[in-house]
Amino acid sequence: MARQLFYDRLLADFAEHPRTVVLSTHLIDEVADLLEHVVVLDRGRVALDAPADEVRGAAMTVSGPATVVEEFVAGWYGLVFRRWSMPGLVAFIAAQVLVILAAVVVVSITDNWPAVGHFFVTLTAPALTGVLAALAVALGLGGFTSIRRVTV
Repeated sequence: MARQLFYDRLLADFAEHPRTVVLSTHLIDEVADLLEHVVVLDRGRVALDAPADEVRGAAMTVSGPATVVEEFVAGWYGLVFRRWSMPGLVAFIAAQVLVILAAVVVVSITDNWPAVGHFFVTLTAPALTGVLAALAVALGLGGFTSIRRVTV
């Protein structure tokens, strides 16, 4: 109630004396209708600087059990979304799909589907371990690179 009274008085005073007002808050829902421009700081770095209407259009609410929300925010897709919003996330996913499609095209053009099937059928335990280790290294490097780019 006291905060709403503060906001009402701030708006009334602003109407009489237009000026720039810097408001620092983590209660975004309470002040959303007051904002014309948004600057978000993260560890002393400008993480976002945009008109409020643009930010409203890119906002997203994630709800659920805390562990699920934390996994979403900490995951590659969550990081990409936080850094580059929806267009960046769509481009990121599209790039992954294109890599998979390129592999399928190469195997199809070279007519190597029988060889791919034979590879998986004849895999021994040590060979499977090697394949999984290589996959883990590739995913680890991809994750490190993604997180590094997204958080810089």
